[in-house]
Order: sequence, then C-alpha cells, then structure tokens
Amino acid sequence: MPPGGVARGRSAPVTAGGGPIATRVWIGYAFLLFSVVLIIVDYTVVDSVIPDLVRDLDLTVDDVGTALTSYLATAAAFTIPGGKLADRIGRRLLFLIGLALYVAGSTLTGLAWGFWPLVAGRVLQGLSLAIVLPTGLGLLNSLFPQNRPRRHRALGLWATAIGVAAGIGPLIGGMMAVTFSWRWAFLAGVPLAAIAAIGIRLCLPESQKQAAASFDVGGTTLLVLAAGSLVVVADRWTHLGSGSAALLLTGTVAAFAGFVWVERARERAGRDVVASLGLFRKRSFAAGTVTAALMSCGDVGFQLVLPLFTGVVLDYDPLAVGFVLAAYGVGIGLGGGLAEQVCKFFDERTVALTAVGVLPLTLLALIPMFKSSGSGPLMAAVLAVYGVAWGVAYATLVNMIFRDVPQSASAMAGGMQSSMRLLAGALGAAMLTAVFAGVSTTSVESSATAQQREHLKTHLGASPKVLYSHRRIGRLQHEQRGTPPFNEANVAVVNEAYSAGARATIAVAAGLTLLALGAGLALPRGSPRFPGGGLFTRVRQAAGGAQHR
Repeated sequence: MPPGGVARGRSAPVTAGGGPIATRVWIGYAFLLFSVVLIIVDYTVVDSVIPDLVRDLDLTVDDVGTALTSYLATAAAFTIPGGKLADRIGRRLLFLIGLALYVAGSTLTGLAWGFWPLVAGRVLQGLSLAIVLPTGLGLLNSLFPQNRPRRHRALGLWATAIGVAAGIGPLIGGMMAVTFSWRWAFLAGVPLAAIAAIGIRLCLPESQKQAAASFDVGGTTLLVLAAGSLVVVADRWTHLGSGSAALLLTGTVAAFAGFVWVERARERAGRDVVASLGLFRKRSFAAGTVTAALMSCGDVGFQLVLPLFTGVVLDYDPLAVGFVLAAYGVGIGLGGGLAEQVCKFFDERTVALTAVGVLPLTLLALIPMFKSSGSGPLMAAVLAVYGVAWGVAYATLVNMIFRDVPQSASAMAGGMQSSMRLLAGALGAAMLTAVFAGVSTTSVESSATAQQREHLKTHLGASPKVLYSHRRIGRLQHEQRGTPPFNEANVAVVNEAYSAGARATIAVAAGLTLLALGAGLALPRGSPRFPGGGLFTRVRQAAGGAQHR
C-alpha cells in the first residue's frame, strides 16, 4: 500500500495537509446531508397530502397511485445507472445535476394543475432520488476513506440525515395539509436545494473520474426495464389485471436474466459494466447489502399500517399521525450517533447483528397495541426504539458494505445497495398489502351483513394508503358517516377489520426482518471499526499492564 494508506488505483481523500479532513470539506458534507434530507422528505411527504391532491386537482385516488408508482419506478430503475454515471463524469457534478432535477420536479409538482403535470413532476423527483442517493454514498466513501478516524462520524451523520428525513416528512406533509396548502410541501424545498447546491459547489472537491470507456448501453437498458417494471408489477398488481400483470412479470424476469447475462459477458471480456456483479463475491458487500434490503421490509410494514390504523381506528388527524411516525425518525437520528460509540467497544459484526436482532422484537411489541383502545404515544415510544436499532445497524452495515469496494466504483456500489433497498421495499409493500387485505376481509366475513361485506371488500382490496385516503376524503367532505363503508353501522366492523389486518401485517413484517438477521450471519468477521481493538482486547491489555506494574 502506498504512503498515506491509500490503496493503489483509488483516488486520494481530500484532507488538510494529509491530516484530519479539512473544515471546508465538513461544511460541504453538511450541505450534502441537508440535500439528502430534502430528497428523502420529498419521498415521504406525499403520503400525507394524497386527499388534498385528489380534491384540488380533480383526480381519483387511483390517479394519485399512478403518480406515486411512477416516482418509485423511476427511482428504482435509474439508481444503479445514476451511480455508475457519477463514477464516470464526477460525483459532485452529477450530485448537482440531481439537485437541479429535484428543483425542477418539486416546482412542477407544487404548481401542478392536473394529472400529467403531477406525474411529470414526480418522475423528475424520482430521477433526482436515483442520482442523489448513490452519488452521496460515493462522495462519502471517497471523502472519508476506510480506516480514517472520522469515517465513523460521517456514516453516523448519514444515518442521522435519513432518520431526520423519515421523521419530518410525514410531519411536514400533515402540517401543510392542516395549516397551509399541500403545494408548499413541495415548493418550500426549492430555495433550500439551491442554497445546498451553492454550498456543495464551493466546499466539496470533485472526485477522480474514470477513464473514458464504451458505455454499457445494453446492460443499462435491460436493467432499467427490469427494475422499473418490477416496481410497477409490485405496486399496481391489482389494477393491471391478472393477465397483464403476469405478462409484465414474465417480461421483467426475462429482462433481469438478460441483464445478468450481458453483465457477465462484458466482465469476462474486460469491458465496462453498469453494475459489477463481481462485488457480490465479496462477503462484506453481498451480506451487508442483502441485510440492509431485508431491513426495508420491516420499515414498510409499519409505514403501511400505522397511518391507516391511527387515522381510522384512533381517528388521528394527519398532523397527529405525523408525530407518531416522527418518533421513528428521531430514533434513527439517535442511533446514527450511537453507532460511533458502540463500535469503540465491540466489533462491527457484533454491533450490526445485535441491532438487526432488535428490529423484529420491537415490531412484535407493536402487535398488542393494534386495538380500538390502542395508544399512539406508546406506539411512538416503540417506534423510537426501533429507529435507534435501525440507525445503529444501518450506519454499521454501510461501512461494512464499502469495506472492499474500490473508491473508483463507490457511487456504483451505492447505487446497487440503494436499488436493492428500493426493490425490496416495493416487493415487501406488495406482500404486506396482500396480507392486510386478506386478513381484514376474512375478519369482515364473520361480522358484517352482505351489503357491508360488499362495500368493505371493495375498499379493503386496495392498498392501505388508498384506504387512509378514502377515510380522509370522507372527512374533508363532511360525509364520513354517510359514505360506505364509514357509516355508523360499520364503524365497529371497520375498526376490528383494520386492527386484525394491522396485527397480521406487522407479524409478517417481523418475520421478514428476522430474515435480515439470518442474512447478517454471513457478514465476515473482522477487526473493529476503530484502532485499539474491541472491549475484550482492551480489558486484556489493561490486565497485562497491571501485571507488569
């Protein structure tokens, strides 16, 4: 290894005189994290304003569902190509382009006057997410290389930023829906993104660019088609019809198979690839990425049913629902900082496995709370614990994922990790929505009249987001008690059906999160993140020193 501890073939970190990371770089990294917060808030805020979109733009709930799917499909399809492009042309440059797309998309969404402007704005915002997430991870990995003393702090701050965004997104949406206009939930971020872009341009250095090579057009095309169509199938299965959905799923599988074949052939020939599948031969990358992806299923579980349960059964308004979910984000923020301290005493594998192991336990602790007498504050307390464990696990896993990734491929690797999390979340949402609908309708069978069952099954077959929107739309139109299935005769039936569905959904989510722990067992054993050894090493050293004295 050359002097300075930078492996051959990797770009050197930007430091002040070869020592600690320069103050200007830390300021630039703060602007980068602020940008990530804006992007992820944009991802989560829309759930709280669905009824307002329906009312003001004269849309159906299904129209809004199409707009949401277009966002997620775009993000999943272009995350890996976005990371690869960042490695080629410069990460700072592409990050700034991602922010420009965010500004354009947020402006168009905030000023939308109908269905198509809304869809176009959400597509631009999804493309922004696809660029900013992997490029931000790539910048993190190059600015704070492995074995540098401040890397752990940078990783903790990254997890904290995600937590803050996850927490304040629903809160901002609920606040805007109740106090101002839903449009400001999107427009307010535009000037903030411009300020962040200026700070990044002035404070962060450009990364080392890859040598020009033929771009993997075939692999990129197949990947975009496969990932995007998989999200569409998962998110819109019931709306496509069984025949169309089966046909699209077949095409998705064929596209994925073709993508793998093309990438392997190009790698054997020594040609450039959009996604280096060889990274999955490294245990730290493969096990860490799969573990992080499966963790997403637990998040999806409570994010699907908690807004519905608290909004319908507990009759919370959007702002109150936002406060309950904000506890999760606060927990992640605390966990991101706690990871740094815990890893001073225990090796990374132990920290990651312990934190991941807490996730299914906290989800199981939520199950008894899904009843008509449930407590929102108590749910928030459990979500805070879940968030702390998630923050510790994610910050630690990201460091392990990038342990054996060349810095020249950092953004591509970040794209692969982010894309797998998005796809796992989409598939998990489809599975858990089916669980919710199945259990809820079964509950209805034994406690409703034939007419009630007909109305309830129609609504329960939709996604939880759509159900919550129907409830809120009814409230906004002052027709809640007169519009099926929410008239007085059905309230008890609806509450019990939603409670039963929520309990089953969280139980399955806990099982999926348990799979994350199983995948984490494949993480390689290694040295602690920090110099000086783990807790037991330090105890032995202290004991040895005492004997010499």
